[in-house]
Amino acid sequence: MNFKQELFFLKKIINILIDPEEELFPKMEKSLSLILQKVRAKQGSIMLVEEKKKQANIVAATNKKLIGLNVEIVPETISGYVFSTGEPVYFKDVTKSKRFKHVVRNRNYKTSSLICVPLKRKKTVIGVINASDPEKKEYFSEHDFGLLKDYASMLSPLVENSYLLSQLKQRQAKLEQVSRHLAIKQRELLLASRERSELVQMVVHDFKSPLSAVISNLDLLKYLGLGEEQKHIVDTALDGAKKLLEMINEFLQIARLDAWKETKTELGPMNLLPVVERVVEEFRPLAEEKNIELIVQSAPEVEVYAEENLMYHLLQNLLSNAIKYTPKNGKVILGWKIRRSRRKSDKFPKFIIFYVEDNGKGIPKGHKELIFRRFKRLERDAKIQGTGIGLFICQRIVNMWDGKIWVEDVEPTGSRFCFTCYLTGEKNA
Repeated sequence: MNFKQELFFLKKIINILIDPEEELFPKMEKSLSLILQKVRAKQGSIMLVEEKKKQANIVAATNKKLIGLNVEIVPETISGYVFSTGEPVYFKDVTKSKRFKHVVRNRNYKTSSLICVPLKRKKTVIGVINASDPEKKEYFSEHDFGLLKDYASMLSPLVENSYLLSQLKQRQAKLEQVSRHLAIKQRELLLASRERSELVQMVVHDFKSPLSAVISNLDLLKYLGLGEEQKHIVDTALDGAKKLLEMINEFLQIARLDAWKETKTELGPMNLLPVVERVVEEFRPLAEEKNIELIVQSAPEVEVYAEENLMYHLLQNLLSNAIKYTPKNGKVILGWKIRRSRRKSDKFPKFIIFYVEDNGKGIPKGHKELIFRRFKRLERDAKIQGTGIGLFICQRIVNMWDGKIWVEDVEPTGSRFCFTCYLTGEKNA
């Protein structure tokens, strides 16, 4: 065979193997056909090691029924021996081999001559090429054996790349299928969640109007004058109605939070001080009923990365809790401090720690994290009106801008509820 013919053959088989559009099995089939022509063999196959398995996949074969099958790699077989040792084998007559004379050949094989050579990545065997039934002669020659070894050595990287590309395409197809399935499920869940949220808002809102009327009429009854026994009954009913109204308002807040989250409410720069002043003025009458002093400690005016309505509801809940658990003639302090972040992953290099401090009984050890769970209240607070949802709502709001919320002890008694929020302005690189 002259040099030009050899070069043309190699160019042809290389073009087949590097074609990104061709699938693995057709590539291997065309390559096998060309190789078998060169060594003048009627039958043959290409087998590649299955990833993470002690099996080989038949990716090309003259017997089309074998293509795609997985076979166990065992040293007792000829291909298994080559897989295991990395050594090529050549038999003029395999029936005369001490190691493999037991190998039973089916009727499709016309002779007992065969060659099996490894495809290697450095010293690792990634596959084998089998050739059998030489054309117009009884057995393969040493030249045929050497030729097949040379082809296997030259083509091993290309065969491996073709196999890896095929595996990559299969995984990509699976990932795309999973992605489509997840997208469908996400849309279904989003629709179900939105419908549930709308239903909750509608039902809870419908409860709110008649309940407000009940509270108004109970207040009117007290104003008109009642006997002691009647007054006790009306007071009990009024307390229960007010507690139910509080629960309804908090459920509405949760539903609104879900809606904000689903619609991906835009966070951005907002001036903190006006929101703080608004909330303080709203709660001042309630604080005055218990002669509680509301103090906003001098703090710098800042722009924070949040959303005004979310911040308003957060401060409402924290201040409401502080007034509720502060005894008469006590005080509640609000303020914030600026800190510099130590983490490069943070959106902004600075953040604030906002705090709401009271001089109530404080939170016992072991309960400082539990109180942020839904419906979690301390047993000692059973007589204080509340649902155990407020702090859960606070945590959800703070999570929406990647902040943290926690509670600290205040000496001699009391609690300090703190949360973090980024300062806008310069950004981390």
